Amino acid sequence: MATTVDRDRNVPLRQQIHEVLKYEILTGSLKAGQVIGEEALADRYGSSRTPVREVLRSLEQEGLVQYYPHRGYHVAEFKLDDVLDVFQVRMMLEPEAASLAATWATPEDMERLEELARENVSSTEAGEASLRFHRSIAELTGNRLLAGLVEQLNERIWLFGRAYLAPVNPQEDDLGHFKIIEALRQGDPEGARDAMREHLEHIRQRLSRRLV
Repeated sequence: MATTVDRDRNVPLRQQIHEVLKYEILTGSLKAGQVIGEEALADRYGSSRTPVREVLRSLEQEGLVQYYPHRGYHVAEFKLDDVLDVFQVRMMLEPEAASLAATWATPEDMERLEELARENVSSTEAGEASLRFHRSIAELTGNRLLAGLVEQLNERIWLFGRAYLAPVNPQEDDLGHFKIIEALRQGDPEGARDAMREHLEHIRQRLSRRLV
Protein backbone atom coordinates (compact mmCIF):
# COMPACT_ATOMS: atom_id res chain seq x y z
CA MET A 1 0.00 0.00 0.00
CA ALA A 2 1.52 3.31 -1.10
CA THR A 3 2.40 5.84 1.60
CA THR A 4 3.12 8.87 -0.60
CA VAL A 5 1.99 10.32 -3.91
CA ASP A 6 4.69 10.18 -6.58
CA ARG A 7 3.87 11.85 -9.88
CA ASP A 8 6.69 9.92 -11.54
CA ARG A 9 4.84 6.64 -10.88
CA ASN A 10 2.93 5.27 -13.82
CA VAL A 11 -0.20 5.16 -11.68
CA PRO A 12 -3.21 7.51 -12.00
CA LEU A 13 -3.20 10.32 -9.43
CA ARG A 14 -6.66 9.34 -8.20
CA GLN A 15 -5.46 5.81 -7.41
CA GLN A 16 -2.39 7.12 -5.60
CA ILE A 17 -4.47 9.49 -3.46
CA HIS A 18 -6.80 6.60 -2.63
CA GLU A 19 -3.87 4.41 -1.55
CA VAL A 20 -2.29 7.12 0.60
CA LEU A 21 -5.51 8.14 2.36
CA LYS A 22 -6.43 4.52 2.98
CA TYR A 23 -2.99 3.86 4.43
CA GLU A 24 -3.21 6.90 6.71
CA ILE A 25 -6.66 5.87 7.95
CA LEU A 26 -5.73 2.25 8.61
CA THR A 27 -2.45 3.11 10.33
CA GLY A 28 -4.06 5.72 12.56
CA SER A 29 -2.34 8.78 11.08
CA LEU A 30 -5.88 10.03 10.51
CA LYS A 31 -7.93 9.44 13.65
CA ALA A 32 -11.52 8.26 13.97
CA GLY A 33 -13.82 11.26 13.63
CA GLN A 34 -11.14 13.50 12.14
CA VAL A 35 -12.31 15.89 9.42
CA ILE A 36 -10.97 15.24 5.92
CA GLY A 37 -11.27 18.44 3.92
CA GLU A 38 -11.53 18.21 0.14
CA GLU A 39 -9.84 21.55 -0.47
CA ALA A 40 -6.96 20.80 1.90
CA LEU A 41 -6.36 17.44 0.22
CA ALA A 42 -6.47 18.98 -3.25
CA ASP A 43 -3.85 21.53 -2.17
CA ARG A 44 -1.74 18.82 -0.57
CA TYR A 45 -1.64 16.69 -3.71
CA GLY A 46 -1.65 19.53 -6.23
CA SER A 47 -4.82 18.28 -7.86
CA SER A 48 -8.30 19.55 -8.55
CA ARG A 49 -11.05 18.68 -6.09
CA THR A 50 -12.63 16.21 -8.54
CA PRO A 51 -10.24 13.25 -7.99
CA VAL A 52 -10.22 13.97 -4.25
CA ARG A 53 -14.01 13.89 -4.13
CA GLU A 54 -14.04 10.62 -6.11
CA VAL A 55 -11.56 9.07 -3.68
CA LEU A 56 -13.59 10.13 -0.65
CA ARG A 57 -16.76 8.66 -2.16
CA SER A 58 -14.90 5.42 -2.81
CA LEU A 59 -13.60 5.31 0.77
CA GLU A 60 -17.13 5.99 1.99
CA GLN A 61 -18.36 2.95 0.06
CA GLU A 62 -15.59 0.92 1.71
CA GLY A 63 -16.80 2.07 5.11
CA LEU A 64 -13.62 3.94 6.02
CA VAL A 65 -15.02 7.49 5.91
CA GLN A 66 -18.44 8.96 6.63
CA TYR A 67 -20.15 11.95 5.02
CA TYR A 68 -22.29 14.37 7.02
CA PRO A 69 -24.34 17.10 5.28
CA HIS A 70 -22.92 20.57 5.93
CA ARG A 71 -19.98 18.99 7.82
CA GLY A 72 -18.19 17.08 5.07
CA TYR A 73 -16.17 13.89 5.30
CA HIS A 74 -14.81 12.41 8.53
CA VAL A 75 -12.80 9.27 9.27
CA ALA A 76 -15.35 6.60 10.16
CA GLU A 77 -16.33 6.03 13.77
CA PHE A 78 -17.77 2.71 14.92
CA LYS A 79 -19.85 1.44 17.81
CA LEU A 80 -19.75 -2.08 19.19
CA ASP A 81 -22.99 -2.90 17.37
CA ASP A 82 -21.33 -1.90 14.09
CA VAL A 83 -18.45 -4.26 14.77
CA LEU A 84 -20.75 -7.14 15.68
CA ASP A 85 -22.66 -6.56 12.43
CA VAL A 86 -19.38 -6.83 10.53
CA PHE A 87 -18.53 -10.06 12.30
CA GLN A 88 -21.93 -11.50 11.46
CA VAL A 89 -21.21 -10.96 7.77
CA ARG A 90 -17.66 -12.26 8.12
CA MET A 91 -19.03 -15.43 9.71
CA MET A 92 -21.21 -15.91 6.63
CA LEU A 93 -18.42 -15.37 4.12
CA GLU A 94 -15.01 -16.35 5.44
CA PRO A 95 -15.66 -19.93 6.62
CA GLU A 96 -17.10 -20.72 3.19
CA ALA A 97 -14.14 -19.00 1.53
CA ALA A 98 -11.78 -21.17 3.57
CA SER A 99 -13.74 -24.28 2.61
CA LEU A 100 -13.47 -23.43 -1.09
CA ALA A 101 -9.80 -22.52 -0.74
CA ALA A 102 -9.05 -25.98 0.65
CA THR A 103 -9.82 -27.46 -2.76
CA TRP A 104 -7.62 -25.01 -4.68
CA ALA A 105 -4.61 -24.19 -2.49
CA THR A 106 -1.21 -25.15 -3.93
CA PRO A 107 2.04 -25.73 -2.01
CA GLU A 108 3.12 -22.25 -3.08
CA ASP A 109 -0.10 -20.81 -1.65
CA MET A 110 0.55 -22.58 1.64
CA GLU A 111 4.06 -21.14 1.84
CA ARG A 112 2.66 -17.64 1.34
CA LEU A 113 0.01 -18.11 4.05
CA GLU A 114 2.60 -19.47 6.48
CA GLU A 115 4.80 -16.46 5.78
CA LEU A 116 1.91 -14.11 6.56
CA ALA A 117 1.03 -16.02 9.72
CA ARG A 118 4.63 -15.79 10.95
CA GLU A 119 4.77 -12.11 10.00
CA ASN A 120 1.60 -11.50 12.00
CA VAL A 121 3.41 -12.71 15.12
CA SER A 122 6.81 -11.11 14.65
CA SER A 123 6.30 -7.93 12.62
CA THR A 124 5.50 -4.42 13.78
CA GLU A 125 2.98 -4.46 10.91
CA ALA A 126 1.16 -7.46 12.36
CA GLY A 127 -2.30 -6.08 11.67
CA GLU A 128 -1.52 -5.56 8.01
CA ALA A 129 -0.18 -9.11 7.76
CA SER A 130 -3.44 -10.41 9.23
CA LEU A 131 -5.42 -8.41 6.67
CA ARG A 132 -3.37 -9.95 3.87
CA PHE A 133 -3.77 -13.42 5.38
CA HIS A 134 -7.56 -13.25 5.31
CA ARG A 135 -7.69 -11.65 1.87
CA SER A 136 -5.26 -14.24 0.48
CA ILE A 137 -7.53 -17.08 1.58
CA ALA A 138 -10.51 -15.40 -0.09
CA GLU A 139 -8.45 -14.88 -3.25
CA LEU A 140 -7.80 -18.63 -3.43
CA THR A 141 -11.49 -19.08 -4.27
CA GLY A 142 -10.92 -17.22 -7.54
CA ASN A 143 -13.83 -14.91 -6.69
CA ARG A 144 -12.65 -11.30 -6.85
CA LEU A 145 -15.89 -9.92 -5.42
CA LEU A 146 -15.60 -12.17 -2.40
CA ALA A 147 -11.95 -11.21 -1.90
CA GLY A 148 -12.83 -7.52 -2.05
CA LEU A 149 -15.66 -7.88 0.47
CA VAL A 150 -13.45 -9.83 2.87
CA GLU A 151 -10.78 -7.14 2.61
CA GLN A 152 -13.26 -4.33 3.33
CA LEU A 153 -14.76 -6.11 6.32
CA ASN A 154 -11.35 -6.86 7.81
CA GLU A 155 -10.27 -3.25 7.31
CA ARG A 156 -13.27 -2.03 9.31
CA ILE A 157 -12.36 -4.31 12.21
CA TRP A 158 -8.74 -3.18 12.08
CA LEU A 159 -9.77 0.49 12.01
CA PHE A 160 -12.07 -0.03 14.98
CA GLY A 161 -9.32 -1.78 16.95
CA ARG A 162 -6.79 0.96 16.28
CA ALA A 163 -9.23 3.70 17.23
CA TYR A 164 -10.75 2.29 20.39
CA LEU A 165 -8.64 -0.54 21.79
CA ALA A 166 -5.16 -0.89 23.20
CA PRO A 167 -2.84 -3.10 21.10
CA VAL A 168 -3.22 -6.84 21.62
CA ASN A 169 -0.60 -9.54 21.52
CA PRO A 170 -0.61 -10.77 17.88
CA GLN A 171 0.20 -14.27 19.15
CA GLU A 172 -3.46 -14.45 20.18
CA ASP A 173 -4.22 -14.83 16.46
CA ASP A 174 -1.30 -17.19 15.85
CA LEU A 175 -2.95 -20.49 16.77
CA GLY A 176 -6.09 -19.73 14.78
CA HIS A 177 -4.14 -18.87 11.65
CA PHE A 178 -2.05 -22.02 11.80
CA LYS A 179 -5.10 -24.22 12.41
CA ILE A 180 -6.62 -22.80 9.24
CA ILE A 181 -3.38 -23.40 7.34
CA GLU A 182 -3.20 -27.01 8.49
CA ALA A 183 -6.73 -27.72 7.29
CA LEU A 184 -5.97 -26.08 3.94
CA ARG A 185 -2.78 -28.11 3.59
CA GLN A 186 -4.73 -31.32 4.16
CA GLY A 187 -7.28 -30.32 1.54
CA ASP A 188 -10.01 -30.55 4.19
CA PRO A 189 -12.90 -28.20 3.28
CA GLU A 190 -14.93 -28.97 6.41
CA GLY A 191 -11.90 -28.61 8.66
CA ALA A 192 -10.97 -25.31 7.03
CA ARG A 193 -14.52 -24.03 7.46
CA ASP A 194 -14.56 -25.00 11.14
CA ALA A 195 -11.09 -23.56 11.81
CA MET A 196 -12.01 -20.22 10.26
CA ARG A 197 -15.31 -20.07 12.14
CA GLU A 198 -13.55 -20.83 15.43
CA HIS A 199 -10.90 -18.19 14.70
CA LEU A 200 -13.46 -15.48 13.94
CA GLU A 201 -15.55 -16.33 16.98
CA HIS A 202 -12.45 -16.06 19.17
CA ILE A 203 -11.72 -12.58 17.82
CA ARG A 204 -15.35 -11.50 18.19
CA GLN A 205 -15.48 -12.61 21.81
CA ARG A 206 -12.16 -10.94 22.56
CA LEU A 207 -13.40 -7.63 21.20
CA SER A 208 -16.70 -7.91 23.05
CA ARG A 209 -14.99 -8.61 26.38
CA ARG A 210 -12.77 -5.57 26.01
CA LEU A 211 -15.68 -3.25 25.29
CA VAL A 212 -18.26 -4.21 27.90
